[in-house]
Amino acid sequence: MTPQWTDLPRERAVEDELDRAPLGVRIAARIQDVHDPNQSVVFGLVGPWGSGKTSLINFASEALKSNDPERPVWQIAEFSPWAASDTEGLLQEFYSALSSVLPDSGRAAEKAKAALATVVEIAAPLAAGLPYGGRFLQSSAETFAKELKSRPTWKRAFAKASGLLRELNTPVLLVVDDVDRLQPDELMALLKVVRLLGRFPGVDYLLAYDHDSVVRIVSRALVNPHEGDTDFAAQFIEKIVQYPFDVPPLRRDQVLERLSTRVAWPAPEASLAAFTTRGWNQFEKVFAAILTTPRAVDRYAEQHRIARLALEEGEFDTVDLDLAVLLRARFPTVFSRLHLYKDELISGRSQETRITDGKRPEGLPFGVSLLTTGLGVAESEQAVRILKLIFPNLKDKDEISGRNRNIARRFAHTDYFERYLASEISPRDISDTQVRTAVREALAGERTTFVSLFAQGTHSQRELVATKAKEVIDEEPVPRDQRVALLGAVAEALAVIEPSNPAHSSLGMRMASWASSLVATLPGEATSASVRLALTPLASSGVIFAMMLQVPDWDRLPESSDIIGWQTGIDHWLVQAGVEYVSSHLSQGDQASEDPHFLSAVYFVTGHGGTESAQAAVRGILDSKQATVEDLAARFVSVHGYSGFPTKWMIAHDSSVYEGLRDLLPIWDDPWFDIPPEKVLDRDDVSWPNRRRAARGRFADRGAD
Repeated sequence: MTPQWTDLPRERAVEDELDRAPLGVRIAARIQDVHDPNQSVVFGLVGPWGSGKTSLINFASEALKSNDPERPVWQIAEFSPWAASDTEGLLQEFYSALSSVLPDSGRAAEKAKAALATVVEIAAPLAAGLPYGGRFLQSSAETFAKELKSRPTWKRAFAKASGLLRELNTPVLLVVDDVDRLQPDELMALLKVVRLLGRFPGVDYLLAYDHDSVVRIVSRALVNPHEGDTDFAAQFIEKIVQYPFDVPPLRRDQVLERLSTRVAWPAPEASLAAFTTRGWNQFEKVFAAILTTPRAVDRYAEQHRIARLALEEGEFDTVDLDLAVLLRARFPTVFSRLHLYKDELISGRSQETRITDGKRPEGLPFGVSLLTTGLGVAESEQAVRILKLIFPNLKDKDEISGRNRNIARRFAHTDYFERYLASEISPRDISDTQVRTAVREALAGERTTFVSLFAQGTHSQRELVATKAKEVIDEEPVPRDQRVALLGAVAEALAVIEPSNPAHSSLGMRMASWASSLVATLPGEATSASVRLALTPLASSGVIFAMMLQVPDWDRLPESSDIIGWQTGIDHWLVQAGVEYVSSHLSQGDQASEDPHFLSAVYFVTGHGGTESAQAAVRGILDSKQATVEDLAARFVSVHGYSGFPTKWMIAHDSSVYEGLRDLLPIWDDPWFDIPPEKVLDRDDVSWPNRRRAARGRFADRGAD
């Protein structure tokens, strides 16, 4: 079970996880060695936020309090500037902290506390009046003058308090943590208090802070001519802090070990294998360079845990999820901009184009700097490193990006991009596990779940199901004895989507192509009966002929000497079904479907020995006046579909396919052929009445050889 993140410091050395306890002992030893009962020293513990400064303070305090009969017992108090709202409050907090560690009883202790109180009372107006900020006490000038007359001078009061503290012979360490989180006026007030009262003998200070943060805060609080001068601010701090101790950064092995114990990987060895496949060394460097503090590692682990709550194993690429969480945790602004550049990140190219080597225009490499605006140089470089690991097509400015658009379950896959942004499967998305389960059931002969995925949801969701299902099948070869079952599932799914997604739409074409490829790979031991049963859902739909025309080499079956047994039976069945489809379609007149499957059925029938049967059927319909020659000719007017949903159909400029008509109507003496063509034609209207108008005059004299 992974540890739960609380961000609480370690209280005792035995809780140390980062080999910091020995450093705490060394800090304590240095404080002990430097301590002088006649002086006051200011120590500093310097490290970035989350680096473990508070834990180190606890380790050092524990070492100082250890029993050493040769040394006085240290008294350690926490001075909390956060508890004060102004300079006067800081002085009162200082008095409370220092008094709390002095002896509770005894005349010397009582006199020392009283002297301290006097010093604090005198120091309040002095501290408020010092330069670099602060405020004056809210009392009138008359009251202030009266108070001064009744008090000793600062020098006398300080000397008296110092002498009494020296007599107590009690080494005191006042710890001030989180100095870098104070506002500019609060920090300056604190530093003034330390400077003003920091000379009490035997009282030392340990200030914990991030150096760069404190320098920035102090530089903003300085008055002219030093306002904003970071160099002067750094020197100002150096005058106050005499002995700085630096918190060491995490070593790479510490980062990786902490990650391994906190990141909730379901199968660490699988995650490591994925990293190794894609180059573990570069990933190791990125994580170690960015997660430099214990808090950074723990925050990353917690966000990783949250991301995993909504995503099951198999719904994402392990490495990409780890990197996506890292980008979100360390550079949230960059992560929030990703959705603005989906196409550019996936393709690695911008909307701008250029000509390379005289070839057609191609997109320029995408400028990743658009995502890192506002970051410093070092931070920008780190963010770009993560982005390039996630999106493999991103290249440097002068490089030509490769072609690597869709990698299964990767962030760089167009169908998974939003999943990584949201760290969840949205209602518009489709679970990979759900699709994978449906495919496995279909292979076993149970197609209900598989077909239901295509019978529900939006068009985009059905497109997504088709993509994911095909990817599952492509991951490993389908066993020979399961191919007929899979064909049956795909055929039934195609039949379900056919009414709203014609085979010439993008989804219909994809499914028909998939079904045709499955037919081409059916084993020789399959039977005509089993294959026919698999294709039965499409028997009444013309899409089956569009599908079969895509099967490699099937159109040469009548001349082939290497005929697989089941193919002959299926071919005969399809020819018969094709004749029936042509007859039914023509008999329905204007009520027939406007899709192009009629032509597919004609081509399949006439290409597989069914011409005479088709001619006889058509002649019977014409003779019985169920349809006219014009009705028949209208079905040979070409229409073109434009991608989209729903598909946009238009009458083609080359508006006749007379070879098919000649096969079905060998007698061309009908007076209809003498009607002149229409001069004006609405090509957006693909209705049968308009196609009849389009057919007029287009077939004249085309019956002759």
